[in-house]
Amino acid sequence: MPRYEPDLSKISATFELFSKGEYEFGVGEPKGFEQTTKTGKNAGQQSIGVRYPIVLGEETNGHKKGSKNSINCYIHNDGSMGFSKQFLMACLGYAINNAGERQFDEDFRGRDWSVDTETGAVGDVWREATGKRVIITADLGTNPTTGEPSNQFGKYRAVTQVA
Repeated sequence: MPRYEPDLSKISATFELFSKGEYEFGVGEPKGFEQTTKTGKNAGQQSIGVRYPIVLGEETNGHKKGSKNSINCYIHNDGSMGFSKQFLMACLGYAINNAGERQFDEDFRGRDWSVDTETGAVGDVWREATGKRVIITADLGTNPTTGEPSNQFGKYRAVTQVA
């Protein structure tokens, strides 16, 4: 049998909690998911979406470069999809305003928006955010399921905008 000697002290098992401010993140590979909330006031609620790992691009507000977190783009109701659309628009360089949304809709209408929660595979539109950078407004809040402190990501803004 092979011998393994991992050093778990060199990896992070938790997400960084970001103080109030704006942060620039790099966006990783998306993965489709489906889950049912097990506890708390939302117990039994089913959520479907696309999860993106995000990594802090530069040291900001005392948080070290490379700090990791994730963004869930929920698609199980219209309100969730609107927030998810804002994230994608910002990642892909669109302004979060009426003109930016019209251009985004024109550019992505009819494209592959699929999400396979069994395999985690997602369509081409979701994958276009991979490797992009986005500005995210963060604050601290409370996780409604666990009562623990958690990141509250709010507004998204493009680092650079499409013409």
